[in-house]
Amino acid sequence: MAPVLPHPVQRAGGRTILELWVPAEELDEFDAHIIGEIQVTHAFR
Repeated sequence: MAPVLPHPVQRAGGRTILELWVPAEELDEFDAHIIGEIQVTHAFR
């Protein structure tokens, strides 16, 4: 499994909003390593 750590975590907006930034050209490989379902835990409107 490819490690996540080489991709930087960036603050996006507020202090508590963090995102993992994966370059577009690496998304297919990144997605291929996702195991299981992604669950939505919070939604903001």
